[in-house]
Amino acid sequence: MITTRYNGAAECLTDGREGYVVDSPTDVDALADRVVRLSDLAHRHQCALAAPSAVQRFTMARHAAEVVRLYNDILDAAKCGEVGRETGKRGLVAR
Repeated sequence: MITTRYNGAAECLTDGREGYVVDSPTDVDALADRVVRLSDLAHRHQCALAAPSAVQRFTMARHAAEVVRLYNDILDAAKCGEVGRETGKRGLVAR
């Protein structure tokens, strides 16, 4: 897989391990370089073997727990009179 830093797929990859993350979709040289790297069958196979363990970190249960934690942080900030100001947690602004 080749992706850019501008989408969620980049969070799933360790650059060079499960695939490649390039900085910009307009960087044709970087994209061409990654295509050449993945044209190597052995390397492509190694990336494919590493991919399942990478995505195991992104389960629905983990996502749900993080959403609940976020809501709780916002509610806690509201209770403390911090609504509308940065909570200091994950750089969030509760409004």
